[in-house]
Amino acid sequence: MANLYLEHAREALGVGEDWVMMSWTSLDVKKYEVDDPRRRLKVTGCVAPRLDDGRVAWEYEVPGTRKSVTWTGGEHDAWVLAWEHRTGKCSSCSPAHPGQEYMGWTAAEGILLRKCQRCNGTNQAPGVDHA
Repeated sequence: MANLYLEHAREALGVGEDWVMMSWTSLDVKKYEVDDPRRRLKVTGCVAPRLDDGRVAWEYEVPGTRKSVTWTGGEHDAWVLAWEHRTGKCSSCSPAHPGQEYMGWTAAEGILLRKCQRCNGTNQAPGVDHA
């Protein structure tokens, strides 16, 4: 679900596609477990240009565009469910590689993906009518 923090933040803040996420933080690391709906999440981002290779040029952040939003895990979980119903897409899939989910990272190979276990590689949200 971390891949949807950016989309949720953009919607909550009313910013455009040029707004990029700089960081996300769990504010209650010691108090709540990761899957506790009471945990609070903070997402911070700004508008910054992209280089030719796709990386964000953070040093050229547009002044005055840095914003943060905080919500509870329960609020984010509800937003993700609504997003799945709105789009029909599986929230566990990688946005860049539909039907694949993040498995890990290594210095030698970079990001490791596998067929999404939740949707069986279809990129369709389970339990959502896809008609």
